[in-house]
Amino acid sequence: MPNVIIYLNRPFYAASSPWGWVFVGRYFKLLPKDEQDAILAHEEGHMVLSHTMTRLWWLVSFKWMNHEAWMAATRDQEFEADAYAAHHGHKLALERFLMRYVKHPTATPIHPSNLDRIVRLNITE
Repeated sequence: MPNVIIYLNRPFYAASSPWGWVFVGRYFKLLPKDEQDAILAHEEGHMVLSHTMTRLWWLVSFKWMNHEAWMAATRDQEFEADAYAAHHGHKLALERFLMRYVKHPTATPIHPSNLDRIVRLNITE
């Protein structure tokens, strides 16, 4: 598992860095242990699959300026990190976490909605 840094004053659940660290916010500690493990596995997936290094490279090389390609690639990376977590035994906990927030507006230009992530998890079985 990756190294974890807790930011209790931040509301987000988790984010990974190219240097092997996962940053978790105050809501993370409120989750059941199996969902915490699923989220950490998802973030580990970003690191193992080189997503974090790829995103860093895109930033320093200005590839992010091609907004449509950047957004599509980062959405695909979210699906890949979900598949990584599922493959490592965290599918049900990840689905449960995503389902809890399925009605909240979780989608962003670079992040798929929780419903899309749940659907994709079940397509790729």
